Amino acid sequence: MGIGIRNQNINFNSATAIVDFNISPKVGKFLGKGWLCGIDFDYFASVASFNAQNEYRFLLRSYNGFVRYYAPTGFLLEAAMGYGDGNEKYISGDETQSIGFDGYRYALAAGIANYWSERVSFELLLKYTGSAGNYKEVEERFFINGLSLSAGVSLSLGK
Repeated sequence: MGIGIRNQNINFNSATAIVDFNISPKVGKFLGKGWLCGIDFDYFASVASFNAQNEYRFLLRSYNGFVRYYAPTGFLLEAAMGYGDGNEKYISGDETQSIGFDGYRYALAAGIANYWSERVSFELLLKYTGSAGNYKEVEERFFINGLSLSAGVSLSLGK
């Protein structure tokens, strides 16, 4: 789980609020000294409220392959790419418009891992994520990107 930092203007005069939620459980296997390969499921949701009346919701679910390198010092690097789907929803008063899309996601990250024991570590990750997609009902594409800071606990079950 993490918190998101977006490259978007927030207008406090019209009481705009933006809330992002992201959860991304991962499973992987160490293939060599420090190299981890695996898959993750990424669930990203964002809600923006404008003037306490209009609302925009964005949801993206994706399955991703990733590779991660752990340096002996605790520093780590990660690259990920995957495919998913989602929807955008616009709410204005009593009117609701929803549109679905298919898309892909890519990410580059750097972080630190603080090992509490041989098998358990606390990880802090700074991640740049980009997403692109095609809407299902209209012939348009979209691109979004952002920077996030996340924290989590990692548990190793193998050797």
